[in-house]
Amino acid sequence: MGGNGFIAAFCAGLTLGNTAPSICDSLYEFGEAEGQLLVLLIFMIYGSMMVFPALDEVNWQMGLYAVATLTIARMVGVAISVIGMKLRWYTILFLGWFGPRGVASILYGLLILEGDGIQGSEVMFSTMVVTVLISVFAHGLTAFPGANWYGKHMARFKATHDMPELMPRSEMPVRLSWRK
Repeated sequence: MGGNGFIAAFCAGLTLGNTAPSICDSLYEFGEAEGQLLVLLIFMIYGSMMVFPALDEVNWQMGLYAVATLTIARMVGVAISVIGMKLRWYTILFLGWFGPRGVASILYGLLILEGDGIQGSEVMFSTMVVTVLISVFAHGLTAFPGANWYGKHMARFKATHDMPELMPRSEMPVRLSWRK
């Protein structure tokens, strides 16, 4: 009814997760499979329809912004979000590099492009496309060596189970607090 669909879906999921936890496991499995399919579809559409027109608009400022976003801004944001967890520096670095990515940026970029009266929406959209494109290649090329690097660091600490990185998590702490 004219509201934001993302917020509506989030509220619906939050409500369902807290009122009907018995069906959440089945929905979670379905959501994971469906989510992977939709992510692949989004990246296929992104690659076929958005990249080439945006590449005509690329300049060095967009490239610099993209690199700064993928390195400094994202890593600082992740580091701030996990301050209280007492994670090791290499875990924070790993999460900062391989953490939040891609699809949400594409969806938000489409919302900006659709918005009426937003000055510079084409430039913002092209910058987002370039950032996601660099991210696809940078994270794709570094995934295997990055996982090996992190695995080597974590292998040294297998004997000590008091590390936050090795603590088992069955459910997110936020969800547990809502049920009490």
